[in-house]
Amino acid sequence: MREEVFARQASLLGRIAETQVHLRTQIYKLVVGQEQLRQSASKEVSIHLGELMKLYGESSVLLPMELCTELVGVISQGGELLSLHDNGHPLSDSSFGDMLARSAKLTLLSRTFLGVDQLNNDNLRLLSDPETYAQIATAEIAVFEQMQQSNDVEQRAKGIVQAAR
Repeated sequence: MREEVFARQASLLGRIAETQVHLRTQIYKLVVGQEQLRQSASKEVSIHLGELMKLYGESSVLLPMELCTELVGVISQGGELLSLHDNGHPLSDSSFGDMLARSAKLTLLSRTFLGVDQLNNDNLRLLSDPETYAQIATAEIAVFEQMQQSNDVEQRAKGIVQAAR
């Protein structure tokens, strides 16, 4: 059950990240684009904000409140920028910078929650030794199947290296 919940959380955070990228791209077009480009971007911003609102509904059940709060901040900032644009107020680089800052915070919090940077560091540490890499590369698949039973990534990797020797 726990692994299933984590998988759903990871998938949800991936969809949020992807939608954020699209939202930021369209907001950037509102800031720097020509009039025709800004009109189509305005529609796209509205669509992406709606998608993030749907994702917020799922987030409120699956993710820690800190992540939900940051997601609401991104949605609110995007909504404010869209409203300013649609009411004829030009958007500034600094208003886009605020959006980038909120988005970056949500992304970094997501990466921390998922343990992405820790996993990357563990992978680099484990594979920085060419001999270790070669041992893993030549290990039989049965070794990996046995190690898969462990939930501890570092312990699992050490077991793979030991079994490959």
